Formats: sequence, C-alpha cells, structure tokens
Amino acid sequence: MKTKTLVWGGVVVAAAVGLALTFQGLFAELQKRSASAVLFANQATTEIASGWKVETLSNLATPEYYQLVATGDRSAWDKYQILGPFISAGSCAVLGLKVSNLVAVAQVSCPAEFKNGKAAIVLLITDAGGAWKIGSMQVRI
Repeated sequence: MKTKTLVWGGVVVAAAVGLALTFQGLFAELQKRSASAVLFANQATTEIASGWKVETLSNLATPEYYQLVATGDRSAWDKYQILGPFISAGSCAVLGLKVSNLVAVAQVSCPAEFKNGKAAIVLLITDAGGAWKIGSMQVRI
C-alpha cells in the first residue's frame, strides 16, 4: 500500500512539474508576442501619424484593411489632420492579446502628441506569419 501511494505521489508531482513548465513556456511566448506587438505598433504609429497618408498603410496593414481604407471614404483620415503636425509618440501598451492556432491578435493603444492636442491611436493587429499587420485603426481624441 505504501509503495502504491509513493508511485501515485510521484505521478502527481511529475504532472504538476510538467504543467508548470508548459505554463511557463506559454507565458514566455505571450510575453514575446506582446513585446513584438508593442515594437510594431510604436513604429507603425510614428509612420502613420507623421503624415496621415493612406498610402503609408500599404506595407503596414492587411491587404483587406488597406483596400478598405484606400478605396473607401477617406473622411476619417481627413479629420485626423485636424490634430496638426505630429510631435511625438509615447510607448504603446497592449490592451489585449489572444493567440489561437498560432495566430496572434493584439489590441494596442499608442499615445501621441500633435500640435493641436493629444490622441490615442488604437490598433488591432494580427500576426499570422511572423509579421504584424494592422487589421483596423481608431484615433481617439
């Protein structure tokens, strides 16, 4: 009976260690994805806000989002120009991150300062193949 208890105790300890290592690996992967999302968002925000040109999105956005913005109503982009020239951007922060089937989706908020005030540029970005792309964008004034 004592041997059986020791065996089961060993199995439980091994399972707990295995789970802890798995969660540690998952947590490290989430941290890595979060850091790369912030890096991409910082760069993208600066590029976009520096001129508010839709064409800037061509290399930063998903083909679907770029097509939507490039061929659709550009009145929102015209409104962003009311902020005036871009002065500086603060560090972006991940508001949410989800990874499913090796595809990461993050919502990132990036504070920015313009001549006529401050705004937060909120990006929904996706990493499906090793490169983040913008799937949508909001400017919150």
